[in-house]
Amino acid sequence: MAGNGNTAFRFRVTLRLDGRECWREILVPASLTFFDLHAVLQECFMWYGEHLFCFCATFPNGKQEFPK
Repeated sequence: MAGNGNTAFRFRVTLRLDGRECWREILVPASLTFFDLHAVLQECFMWYGEHLFCFCATFPNGKQEFPK
């Protein structure tokens, strides 16, 4: 939660690359769409939008849910 009353989410995004980890911690508004989050991640990792993307939710019980 940001100090001004606007809701935000903090993410730690970790990539495993050749046995090493590369990570970024980001704070984004809760109103972001998944497409907006995709754009933020592209900027954070200096990517150029050359790959398809998909998000899924992983719950504490280990179950994963993919958007339809």
